Amino acid sequence: MNYKISHRTMMQWMVILMIFLPASLHIAGMYSYRLSILLGLLFAVFSRSFKLSLRKFIYNPLIWVYFLYTCLRYVLDGDISTGIGLVFDSVIVLFCAFESIRSIYDFRKFCNLFTNVMIIYCILGLIECLTGFNLWATITNTSLYGIRYGLHRSFGSFENYMNNGTFLMLSLVPVMWGIQNIKGKKFIVSYVLILINILATLTRAAILGVAILQCIWLIRAGILKSLKRHIKAVLCIGVLIIIILQLPQVKVATQAIINMFLAVLDPTLAAEMASTFGVNAKGTGERLELYSWVWESIDNKWLGAGPTTAFGYEWITPTGSTALKWSIENQGLAVLFKYGLSGLILYIVMMFSIVRNVIRNSNSENINKIQELKP
Repeated sequence: MNYKISHRTMMQWMVILMIFLPASLHIAGMYSYRLSILLGLLFAVFSRSFKLSLRKFIYNPLIWVYFLYTCLRYVLDGDISTGIGLVFDSVIVLFCAFESIRSIYDFRKFCNLFTNVMIIYCILGLIECLTGFNLWATITNTSLYGIRYGLHRSFGSFENYMNNGTFLMLSLVPVMWGIQNIKGKKFIVSYVLILINILATLTRAAILGVAILQCIWLIRAGILKSLKRHIKAVLCIGVLIIIILQLPQVKVATQAIINMFLAVLDPTLAAEMASTFGVNAKGTGERLELYSWVWESIDNKWLGAGPTTAFGYEWITPTGSTALKWSIENQGLAVLFKYGLSGLILYIVMMFSIVRNVIRNSNSENINKIQELKP
């Protein structure tokens, strides 16, 4: 039996570790994920016999323009090492991702590996939701707290449950690809566990995003035509769901979920459910006011407050007390605060170019070329 493990397989493991190692964990005096980045680079170097080609890697110069600008802002703030580290991490992570998946064969292997890891990750997330135990917080001796409806919000390997919810939503894509192209029960199991784990984050944005994603996929898969062909079965299932929803416990849980979204639009409902819901029942988290607060906090509108400057804004609550807003729950606003209008413009242009390239490369001709590649 051959137990030899290829360099590319090891690189894929390094990419997995880059995803799941928490930023609060340090190994050998460095961020734990940075160690996996360095190891991934070494495996890439050895697999190519020290002959690396960066041609495909830098096909989108707008990405590097943005990262070089952010590096320059760190340098201007006197934090040269962090600026260089930001560019280094970003470049090498993308490079390792490209090098670890060079063919459809590699992508199949990565989807299998990723799906196996996600099953374990989601089981831990469900345990966290029910008990509050977070493996990563225990290892790093970090305190994480988030309660909603008496359940612990799932942080996973992240330090923010909203980030975890977004990651889980994105992880549905490779798992769905596995369901469609590789087959196997584990992909379906992983997919269902991810959906449940997204609910365990109790994050409205992630839940709504996943609902929209499911609708898009179902429509593209021809669900509307299928519903017409099986209208009787659909009606029977609909009646069965209505009956189940009338069960007392199910009805209470369903209404609580509905109220969770309605509270965003109804301040009265938000106030009524605040005691059982947890913090931020209204759902705004002062996010609308943040636009003006962030703008007011920036002296140099074009260069921003600086990447090392902490955001803090004092404001008066409806009860007349003074509160401090320190978090920016908006990536665009965070970029604006740190890097100014210049950074925000470069960020938007970069993201637009990435989306454009994804759409351009998603046509059938390019996909066929990828599938023809040999491992």
